Amino acid sequence: MNDMIKNMLFILGILLIFSSCSSGQGSKKEALDYETLIKQGQYFALNNQTDSAIIFFNRAVKVEGNRIEAYYGLGFSYSQNCFNNRTDCNKAIEYFNKAEEIEPNFRRIYFNRALCKIKLLDYESAIDDLDKQILLDDSEADYFKNRAGCKFLLNDTIGACEDYRRSIELGNTYEQAWVDRICN
Repeated sequence: MNDMIKNMLFILGILLIFSSCSSGQGSKKEALDYETLIKQGQYFALNNQTDSAIIFFNRAVKVEGNRIEAYYGLGFSYSQNCFNNRTDCNKAIEYFNKAEEIEPNFRRIYFNRALCKIKLLDYESAIDDLDKQILLDDSEADYFKNRAGCKFLLNDTIGACEDYRRSIELGNTYEQAWVDRICN
């Protein structure tokens, strides 16, 4: 997408924010605004436009502060800064925590929060989150791969090997080198 279209979409989003600021709106209008704000935030987050995504998700929190999508969106947006620049990791974790308070079984809270904790070198806490994620869904190779890496860094070679092997079973062939190196 070229820069002109991106700028037009950003301006459209800003206009949407200002147009939803008028007082006296009914609850049906607020619900519609919330959904629109969430969709805009998701669009910007998925296109690595973190600052714009954060604007929309924060606005959604102001409209309806008791729903998970906005808090998860904020956590996800800040986690992009965490992954790319090692900044905002604690903010991402804070918003993932708020999302967890609202919906403890929401898919991927634990995985994304664990990745932020890994960036902060908090491997034990990351393992706790990956354990929770795997309890909710044990079909993703990346969950096991990341938990294996944490276990290895904490000198749990046996646990790391088990998780690397499970990751391979789930289709992650890149881990075979680790298994060959540390598990034989």
